[in-house]
Amino acid sequence: MRLPPEHPRNRPQDSTHTLLRAYGTVAEVPDALAEDGEVSIPPAYLQRFRLAEKCFLHQRVHDPSKKSLVPNAFVGPNLEPEVTQKLA
Repeated sequence: MRLPPEHPRNRPQDSTHTLLRAYGTVAEVPDALAEDGEVSIPPAYLQRFRLAEKCFLHQRVHDPSKKSLVPNAFVGPNLEPEVTQKLA
């Protein structure tokens, strides 16, 4: 299924980050975008976002040495912007 260009998922990450900084919370961004008439937000958008967020927060991964599922481990501190730009 192809998403329309105005769908929030097609928004570049830098503009999404700007919106989050401007409105403070994820819950306020869809409402602000809908008020501006910039995009139409699906009715269950925020509910589905919260579900996805919980999935990532509580993600478990397979540990081959233990042969079982374990909580996803801390991967280390954030990388410097120069490093992430090279990785992108």
